[in-house]
Amino acid sequence: MKQWGFYFDQTRCVACKTCVIACKEWNEHKRGDIKVNPEYDASSDYTVKGKVVLPGAEEIRRRHMKENWRRVSADEYGDFPQVSVLNLSVSCNHCDNPACIPACPVEAISKDQERGVVFSDPSKCISCGSCLEACPWDAPQFYDEKFSDYDEDDPARPRMTKCDLCRDRILEGLKPACVAACPARALDAGPVEELKARYKGASAVAGNFNSDRIKVQKPNILFKAKKIG
Repeated sequence: MKQWGFYFDQTRCVACKTCVIACKEWNEHKRGDIKVNPEYDASSDYTVKGKVVLPGAEEIRRRHMKENWRRVSADEYGDFPQVSVLNLSVSCNHCDNPACIPACPVEAISKDQERGVVFSDPSKCISCGSCLEACPWDAPQFYDEKFSDYDEDDPARPRMTKCDLCRDRILEGLKPACVAACPARALDAGPVEELKARYKGASAVAGNFNSDRIKVQKPNILFKAKKIG
């Protein structure tokens, strides 16, 4: 198996969140509330009886992916005027030892043996939230943060979804949507050993990346970290 992962250049990121938007746009059809809207048809966006129309507010809301598979944050360090801003873009890190897999009581999460991608099967999910609680990086996502308040037999009950490293794009020889869209070229993805060879000196840690469980979970993300100060 060639384990795949991400590379993030913290010195190039400008926190524009283009990666976040690209992720939502590409993975719209994988969002957790699609089954709540059975009339949704991704192939006919903005089209009514063959005519292109502008969507109304309700259409925009219904077609908006609420899960945040990729997340961008900005943290400030220091005192004015010596202030450093550390931008961070993370999604699922497709760990060597994912905490989410043993945490799931119904085996809805697994790791493929070709690229090491950690992915979920929403049809098996019982919305217990154990995976989200176990993950140090908040990779498991629910379209409604009050997912546990839904009745078990409610068809609208949120099911867990997560970044799958755009496996569909990889199979077509493309980079994940977030990587392809980044205007600052701060993101990359590929086999981890190839990323290490391409980005000499890349680190497993960055100033505002939760590193507490790196040695246990072994997340597959490399950084060009920005120095604080």
